[in-house]
Amino acid sequence: MPAPDARHVVVIHQQDGTDVRVGKVCRTLAGQHRVTYLGWNRDLVETAADLGTSGRVLFVRRGQYGAGTVWVRFAFMWWLVRQLWRLRPDTVVVVNEELALPLVLLRPLLGYRLLIDIHDPLADRVLVPGMRWLLRLIQTFARSGSDRLWVTDEARFARVGLRHRHKTVILPNYPNRPKFGLQDTQTDLSSPQVSIAVLGSLHANRGVDILRQAMERSGDCRVEAAGWIADEVSRSFCELPNVKFHGVVDQQQSLRLMSSCDLVFCFYNPEIPNNRNASPNKVYEAICLGKRCVINEEAQVSQWVLANRFGYVCRYADVAALADILRSVKADLPAHRLPDQRLVEFARSKLYWEVAEPALLGSI
Repeated sequence: MPAPDARHVVVIHQQDGTDVRVGKVCRTLAGQHRVTYLGWNRDLVETAADLGTSGRVLFVRRGQYGAGTVWVRFAFMWWLVRQLWRLRPDTVVVVNEELALPLVLLRPLLGYRLLIDIHDPLADRVLVPGMRWLLRLIQTFARSGSDRLWVTDEARFARVGLRHRHKTVILPNYPNRPKFGLQDTQTDLSSPQVSIAVLGSLHANRGVDILRQAMERSGDCRVEAAGWIADEVSRSFCELPNVKFHGVVDQQQSLRLMSSCDLVFCFYNPEIPNNRNASPNKVYEAICLGKRCVINEEAQVSQWVLANRFGYVCRYADVAALADILRSVKADLPAHRLPDQRLVEFARSKLYWEVAEPALLGSI
């Protein structure tokens, strides 16, 4: 229930509200403030996003996940400006720097506080030096015009420039607690197949083709997949006979899928700087559910996973090593099928979203 001194907070993202981190932010803010979500319905399909907000207003225009033509992007930004002019919020939370550009310019007229939740730093998404230089300029302009920056972990904090570090807050990617008991998980204990959870953004840079090749080598594997299909490589993967694609699901459905599997797949193409610094929900969610993950060693968080024995690590393109991991899981299925209580106990006091909520609310 919003407090008497509640602020009107607008949360902006170029998705329809099904992003896990955005959902957690919205629900936490809605407990104390009046929250409106502004997003983009790219698939022209209504989604039941559980945001807990007083309103969810969507820009309805078809566009590929993560893309869309330049014209449609400008149309979306112009739509955002008109919505903000109508809503007159006290605070605006926007995901990533590129959407912050028009908001920085509009801010002196409307007087709102501007917070940028940096999921993926703009300049770290490309490899071309000239393009990175231009994106770094845009990134710096957006960060300079904001009141607060949120980053996901210490590694991302260290990459924030000294001039902006004083207004940067670490908001970890920890999951919500599952709304079901781990003992209630529907796991087929008799199945001889290794079940693998592949969740979130599904595209070539998330290792789906590497996994396909490893499964062909190891044999006797099946996949429970859910999320956003971004390219033909992922579409073909989801059409394989041993892959069941569940579409876009909410976080609790995602957690149920993950808890029913033996292994959680977390691969990120290391050629993209953002992927090396990724702090993925899936790693923390797997630990909270007592499930082991497999992650590529080029991702910084992999060393933490390895040191604490939370899962398996191999190089991104090493199909043979990944196949060996799948074989080792199959050789010891009982240990992977039920929740590992050591992981569950580790997560109980350290890795849930409520640990991050005070920093979030204190930023508003």
